[in-house]
Amino acid sequence: MKLKDWLMYTKSSLTIRCLIVIVLYAAFVILVLIETNNLADQQFNGVFTDMETLAAQEEALAKDDYQKLASLIGNGASISFFDKAGNKLYASGGNLSDSITADELPIINNYGNARNSYHVFEEKNEDGKSVYRIVHYSTDALAGLEKIEGECVVDQDLNILSGNLFPGKKHLTEFEFSLLKGIFENRMSIEKYEYTNADGEERTLVLATPALQMSTYETAFESASRLWLISISLLIVATVLVVLSLAYTIRCAIKPLDAAIKIRRLDRKTPVEMRGRLASELRPTFDNFAELMDELDASQQEKQRIITDVSHDLKTPLTVILGYAQALFDGTIPDNKRSVYLATIREKAIISSDMLDSLFIYAKMDHPSYRPELISCDMCEFIRSIIIDRSPDVEQAGCTIEAEIDEESCPVLIDTQLFQRMIANLIDNAFKHNVSGTQILVSCRKLDRAVRISVLDTGRGIPKRLRDHIFEEFITEDDARSAYSGTGLGLSIAKRCADLNGATIEFSKKPRPPFSTEAVIIVPLADQDFKQ
Repeated sequence: MKLKDWLMYTKSSLTIRCLIVIVLYAAFVILVLIETNNLADQQFNGVFTDMETLAAQEEALAKDDYQKLASLIGNGASISFFDKAGNKLYASGGNLSDSITADELPIINNYGNARNSYHVFEEKNEDGKSVYRIVHYSTDALAGLEKIEGECVVDQDLNILSGNLFPGKKHLTEFEFSLLKGIFENRMSIEKYEYTNADGEERTLVLATPALQMSTYETAFESASRLWLISISLLIVATVLVVLSLAYTIRCAIKPLDAAIKIRRLDRKTPVEMRGRLASELRPTFDNFAELMDELDASQQEKQRIITDVSHDLKTPLTVILGYAQALFDGTIPDNKRSVYLATIREKAIISSDMLDSLFIYAKMDHPSYRPELISCDMCEFIRSIIIDRSPDVEQAGCTIEAEIDEESCPVLIDTQLFQRMIANLIDNAFKHNVSGTQILVSCRKLDRAVRISVLDTGRGIPKRLRDHIFEEFITEDDARSAYSGTGLGLSIAKRCADLNGATIEFSKKPRPPFSTEAVIIVPLADQDFKQ
């Protein structure tokens, strides 16, 4: 996809637009959370001063940036730096700068992976007196190994009684004993960190930090809490704005569709250019809407055509009935012609009644809630009974009817009333709309999974111009729609009857000789699936 096409798609895609808003919102949320967390951590930097914080400043340590490192310690803490020879390079102030010299460095507990530390344990000697055992441990944090480098025992006066620590030394001072325990001036903890700077020079960092004051911690906690409260409020406002933005984006995307619906309500054609203004995701909906409206227009036109055809077809016989009845009422009809006029009135009344009956049946079957009453029956016997029922009318019209029906039983599941009307309509069309002498054949054959019923006649056949519309409403061979041409609903009713019974109906393009018309109905056997 080219960049220009992608930009056009991005502009027209509702999904992309919403996704951009969501991504920006997510990025904003992440940024706010990260910054808030950093600011909150800064509130506690001066409260929880430890060697870990300073050891993490690798760049400052490498450059001997003592000022920056000193800025990271909290109130009351002190920091000093020594070189390999024990020379003091920097001291932040306080008693630490004066009290700690190169002589005290070896007895200060070490921080780091290769950690050297002193542990002081109070215990009882053989005489029951309290003594202190000082143990020197070396720990490799990476390997997880710990070993004792040496130990000694001192009494209450800090005299060295035994051990291999501090060779040549017989007594410890109170200050040295406190440093061994990691305590400086009875109120601060102390430890050292040995590292190498960028020039390869060894350095020793000594940090003394005061005990945590609850008031200091509470102040830092309140500051951090305010930061989080502000951040949460900001995120709530951002969330509301994002929701409003998404709602506005969706409303703007739907507006052209609403405009199209309003235009169609005014019975006007929807402009094609409106489709281009829609989001790409809504264009299928617009197309479906346009197609539906076209179908509704066609349905409206069809409804209008049906009303016009019904009005025309009813008006013709009713006009004759009204004229003849008025003549009879006025007494202008000779006595010898009264029976002819009465017979005509009766004939036209029957035509009108049949037409209304057909309309009622068609409307009833076309209703969505209509359901056929399916029952099991033998199709072969059922077709025989229909032929027997219609034979008198066929013979009265001067035509003949024959049957080709299998002797084998053909069980089917159908609505017998609807199916009888369908077959009767086909037989009636064969003799009513053809000349006297027309031969009619009704065939019923069992297939592998269905029953094939055919109604054939030797009449005039179906004109080519009607073949594609033969099952539509009010389609007749006579364009003038004369009374003789019928209602034009017979085959529409037959088609609907077939559909409701799960069957199919069509007219063969090549009827079996010598017949000119062949209607073929396929009905599934009762043990096969069928439509409802």
